[in-house]
Amino acid sequence: SDALGGVIHVLTRRVTEYPDEGIAYGGRVGTRYGSVDDLLQSDAYAWASGHGISILAGGGFQDAKDYDGGGGFGEVGDSSYETDGYFVKLGWKPSEQHLLELAFQRFDRDDVHNYIQSRTNASGIATLLDPNQERDLAKLTYEGRDLEGWLSSANGYLYAQQFDAL
Repeated sequence: SDALGGVIHVLTRRVTEYPDEGIAYGGRVGTRYGSVDDLLQSDAYAWASGHGISILAGGGFQDAKDYDGGGGFGEVGDSSYETDGYFVKLGWKPSEQHLLELAFQRFDRDDVHNYIQSRTNASGIATLLDPNQERDLAKLTYEGRDLEGWLSSANGYLYAQQFDAL
């Protein structure tokens, strides 16, 4: 998946403006608080592009304490987690038809005994063997649109990742 460890889906973000003259830029900062587990979540990213080149970078974190059931139910043990990560993506668009992107992301999760998103993959296979996880991913993507002749579009990517449960 392109998701950055459940914190924020960042590798699916992309720069869409490539001005021929000058520089375009933008970004976003967000934060959220949840009272049931004292969740604090923040993320931010910024981008800039011009003359067919772009950079997009950012990161985020989540820190949740044990769930408080309320109504006399009490605190749910081992339900806390911490996760943080960052990413950078470089883009090159030599023409309207071609885009090449190189991206890197890293995330760390700690204290994730009961963090359900960490426990199984899309097929339901357990991925959480220990409460600490680290993941690095590098991805090279090519997209071709409105190509000449018999091939109207072409897309492809290569990626390498390392995943450790500590």
